[in-house]
Amino acid sequence: MPANAVPLEELARIPAPGDNAAIALRDLARGTRIRHAGRDFGLQHDVLTGHRFAAVPIPDGTPVTSWNYPFGRAARDIAPGEYLCNHHVWFRLSLQEDEPYRSLRLPAGPNFTDDIEAYAFDPARWRRPEPPKVERSGASFMGYDRGPRGTGTRNHLVILGTSSTTQPLIEALEERFQGQVAGLESVDAVVGLRHTEGGETSADERERTLRTLAGLLANPNVGAFLVIDSGRDDELGHAELLDWMAAHGLAADPSRARWMSAGGSFASDLAAAGREIRVLLDAMAADRRSPRPLAELRIGLQCGASDAFSGICGNVLSGSLAREVIRHGGSANLTETPELSGAEDYLLSSIADPAIAPRFLAMLERFKEQLGWHGGKVDKNPSEGNLLGGLYNITLKSLGAAVKRPPDVPIRHVLEHAERMTAPGYHFMDGMGGDIASYTGQAAAGCNLLLFVTGRGSPTNSSIVPTIKIVNTTRRYEMMAGDIDINAGRYLEGTSMEELTRSSLARLVAIASGTRTKGERRSQNIDLTWRRRYFATAPRAETPPEPSRLAGEPLAWRGAGAGDRIELPFAGRLRRGRVAPDDSVGLLLPTVGCSVATARLAARRLNEGELVRSGRVSRFVTLSNTEGCGVTTGAEVLNFLLGYANHPRVEACLFLSLGCEMVSPGFLRALMRGEDLGFPEISAALAASPLEASRLGWLTIQESGGSDETADAAVGWFREHLLAHRPADPVTGTAADLRVAFMSDASVSSAGERVLAACIRKVVASGGTVVLPAGSRLLERLAEARLVDAAGPTLAFAQPAGHPGLHVMQMISDAPLESLTGLGAASDIVVHLSNLRPVPGHSLVPTLNLAESDEVAGVDLTLGPGGETRRALQVMRRICEVLSGQYHPVQNVLGNVGNQIPRGARAHAI
Repeated sequence: MPANAVPLEELARIPAPGDNAAIALRDLARGTRIRHAGRDFGLQHDVLTGHRFAAVPIPDGTPVTSWNYPFGRAARDIAPGEYLCNHHVWFRLSLQEDEPYRSLRLPAGPNFTDDIEAYAFDPARWRRPEPPKVERSGASFMGYDRGPRGTGTRNHLVILGTSSTTQPLIEALEERFQGQVAGLESVDAVVGLRHTEGGETSADERERTLRTLAGLLANPNVGAFLVIDSGRDDELGHAELLDWMAAHGLAADPSRARWMSAGGSFASDLAAAGREIRVLLDAMAADRRSPRPLAELRIGLQCGASDAFSGICGNVLSGSLAREVIRHGGSANLTETPELSGAEDYLLSSIADPAIAPRFLAMLERFKEQLGWHGGKVDKNPSEGNLLGGLYNITLKSLGAAVKRPPDVPIRHVLEHAERMTAPGYHFMDGMGGDIASYTGQAAAGCNLLLFVTGRGSPTNSSIVPTIKIVNTTRRYEMMAGDIDINAGRYLEGTSMEELTRSSLARLVAIASGTRTKGERRSQNIDLTWRRRYFATAPRAETPPEPSRLAGEPLAWRGAGAGDRIELPFAGRLRRGRVAPDDSVGLLLPTVGCSVATARLAARRLNEGELVRSGRVSRFVTLSNTEGCGVTTGAEVLNFLLGYANHPRVEACLFLSLGCEMVSPGFLRALMRGEDLGFPEISAALAASPLEASRLGWLTIQESGGSDETADAAVGWFREHLLAHRPADPVTGTAADLRVAFMSDASVSSAGERVLAACIRKVVASGGTVVLPAGSRLLERLAEARLVDAAGPTLAFAQPAGHPGLHVMQMISDAPLESLTGLGAASDIVVHLSNLRPVPGHSLVPTLNLAESDEVAGVDLTLGPGGETRRALQVMRRICEVLSGQYHPVQNVLGNVGNQIPRGARAHAI
C-alpha cells in the first residue's frame, strides 16, 4: 500500500455493503489517496463533507446507489474518486458566494441524472411480517394520566385561536402568563397556539383545520385550554370546533375548558381571557405525575435540515428508539409524504397488511397530482441546505428519511393528516415536507414526545410536545450545543448503535418524566397548520403563470387637483431622496418560519439595549414569516422580503435564515443581482432599482452556532452597522411625500366612504401615493366621481409603489393580517375605517383605526360632524401626527399587532 493511501473507512462511509457511492466524513481535497476494495485511487475533485464520490467504477447508464437502492443513473463512465454531482447540486453551488464553495475544484458538469425506475407494488410478493415482540418489562416514566386521551408528558395550559385574526391576542396572553407559572410545580407552561388558517371556504381545507385544532386540544400534554375565536362571521368559530369535537368523541372536561369570542376592545379581551386563564390554572394546581408504563408513549418521528448523515446516524437512531417503544407496547408516527418519494420500495418492504401499500401510494400520487396542477414537483423538495449537505435529490433524501422505520418493524396503520392514533404500533401519517406543519400534525395525532433528527441543525420545537433534537455529527453538536439534546455523531466515532440506543432511551424516559429539552429551556417554539391552499380543485385550463410583479404604474387620475392640494407638513427624515416618517427602525427579517423565534429573541435584546436608549433607532421589529420551508417559492414571500427590507421606515435590515430553506441567502442575493430565477419581473425590477446593499446584513443560525449565538451576533451586527452610519437628516415632509393605504369594510356608510375618498383626492392631487386593496369600495366611489376608471391591480401583493399616484394592490385573501401585510409594504401608514371593530396594528407600519360612531372601542379617531372636506382634513392631520411621531395608534400601543404572508397560486406546499 502506498504510504499516502488512507483506508476509505477513515475518510468516508458506505451506507450498505455493495453501494458504489461513498459519503465523505469531512472536507476532502483533490488528490487525496484512498484504498478500497483492494485498489488505490485518488480523488479527482474536492469533496465537501456529506457529499458523495465514486468508490468503484460506475459504467455509463448504471444505477448510482446508497442503501442498495438507486438514487440516480450515471450519465457517462464514472471512475473511482470522481465527485458525484447532479444538476441540482451544480446549480446551488453556483449561487454560493462564500468560502469554501468559491474555491472548490469540481467536475466540468454533472455526471449523473436523477432517473430511476418508477415503483409498482406487487401484492403477490407480499409476505406477512413477523409480529413484533411486546415486552412487559415494568419500565415506566412519570406522566399525567388523561384517561382515554392517553398519558401526558407535560401539563400545559393551551390558549388556542380558531383563526389567524386572533394571533396578536394569543401572543399577548402567552407573553403575559408565561412568567406567572414559574412558581407552579404542577404547570409546565402556558402555551399560545396560533396559526395561519380559519377562513377556509373549501370543505376539505376546513375539515383538516378542524381535525388539527381539535387534535391539538385533545393531546394528552394539554391539561386545560382556552379557545378564542375572532367573532367574525366569515371565520371559523369556537361553536363549530366544539361541535366537531363532540361529534368525534373528543368532548372536553368542562372544568378544564373555556370558550370565548373576541370582539370587545383588545384590552377588554385581554382582561376577559386573563380571568378564564386564572380559573384554569387553579384547576391544574392539584395535578401530579404518576408512574406510567412505556406502552403509553406515542412518539413522533421527524427530521429537518437533513444532511447526508441523517440516514446513517440520526434517523437510524430514531428508528431504533421507535423499535424500543413499540417493543414495550407503545406507538410511533412517521410523516412527510413527499419526502418518501423514491423510497417506496424500502418503506413498503414490511407492512402488516397488503392494503397499506395502495393507500400510502394513493396519498403520494394525490400529492404529486395536486402539485402538478400548479406546476410543482416533489423533486423540487430538497432545499438548498439539503443539497449543500449532500442530499442531491428527493430520492436520496427520501431513502435517508425512510430508515426511521427499522427493517424489522412493519407499518401497521396509515392515517390522514392529524388523524388520531388509537392503536399501538408503527403509523404512517399523510403530511407535507415542512417540519413545523408536520410535527404539528403529529401533535394533533396524539404524540406526547417528538424525536427530531437534524443534520445541519434546527432550533424549532413544538409548543406542546417535548421535541428531542438529535444531530448527526459531533462537529454540529458542538456548534449548536444549546439547541441539541442527543449527539448521534458518536456512531461515526465508534459507539455502537446498540449503546447509543440504550443511552438515548434513558434520556427519552427522563424527558418524558419532566426533564426539559434544550428547546423548552430556550422557548424556541412555533406551530403551523398544513396550508394546502389552492389545491382544492384541478385547474380547468392551462393558464400562463401570474407575473411576480406588475407594471407598477398608477391609475390615470382625472381630478383637477388644484382645490384638493394640501400642505400639512410632518416631521420626517431624508431617506433615499424622499422624506420618510420620523421613525427609524432596525428590522430583523426571518426568511423562514424556523428563524422567527430566534429573530424575536434578538429583537427583545436589542429593544432593551443602547441603540434604542440612545435614540440611534426608534425600535427593533421582527416580521413573522411562515413560508419558505417545504414551500416552493412564491412571489408573495419574495415581494414581502424584498419590499420590507427596503421600506422607508427601515434604517437597517438583517436577514435571518436557518440556512437550509427554499428562500436561502444565496437565492435572495442572486435575485437582487437581477438573475432570473423564475421570477423575471422581480429580477428586472431589482436590476433597475437595486436595494441598498450597505443597509443589509445576513445571518444564518446553522453557521452562527445556534439560536442564542445568532441572537448575540444580531445584536453585534446592528451595533456595528448603525454606529458606523450617520443618522438620516431630519427634514419636513409635505403631502407629496405621503404614502398612505386606505381600507374600509361593509359596515361603513356612504358618507364615511366619501370622507376617505376626499382624503385620497387630496393626497393624489398633492403628489403623494395612495394604495387601495383590490375590490375596495373606495375605488368604486372614485370611479363614480369620474376621477379614475375602474381597473385591475397595479401592484402585486406586497409590491412597493415605484411612482406616486393611486395604486390598487392585488389581494390573495380577505384575512385582515394578510391585507395589512401587503399594504404595509407599499405605505408608511395604513388607515382603516369600520363601524364594527378595529383591525390589529401592523408590526412595522402604524395602523390608524377610524369609526363613524363613539360606540366603537379602541379607535384612534371618530369622524365628527361636518362636511366631508372638514372631516377629511381631520383625518389628514391625524395621519401627519402619526408620521411625525406625535401620536401613536391605539392598537400598536396595546401590542395588538401582527402580520401574515398569504399563499398565492405560485406557492405550493411540498
